[in-house]
Amino acid sequence: MIIVADTSALMAVFARRDPDHERCAEFFNAAGRDFIYSPLVMTELDHLIRARTKNFSIAQAALRALVDRVTKSYDEFAPLGLDDFTQAADIRDKYADMELDLADALGVVLAARYDTNRIFTLDDSDFRRLSPLDRHNYFEILPTDDSP
Repeated sequence: MIIVADTSALMAVFARRDPDHERCAEFFNAAGRDFIYSPLVMTELDHLIRARTKNFSIAQAALRALVDRVTKSYDEFAPLGLDDFTQAADIRDKYADMELDLADALGVVLAARYDTNRIFTLDDSDFRRLSPLDRHNYFEILPTDDSP
């Protein structure tokens, strides 16, 4: 199962005091799930952890944990190029009323590239309004849509 990771859910994974920590960490650590990480999401995650905790060591531990996952699993740091940013700009134009951030627009682009509609995010409202660029009709919001 290929899943595009968003900053909000990753933040919950690494922030033990986050109210969504347990469900996000449990979902993230379950076997058989391969996550795709955008460089922008990685940058946002590092910035948010450092801004909220004022602790470089916590941000560094999160980075190391993700690097280890990529090294030992099928997780992947997605490369980005001009075509990806062009598509992201087109998505932001299409959904201008949402004032969508670039990381979310690139999440839509990466979902199409990896032929998935699964997004690991807590930004339910944004991704429920967005349409996938490929054969999928909607985005599956995880872990929310995975709950019984």
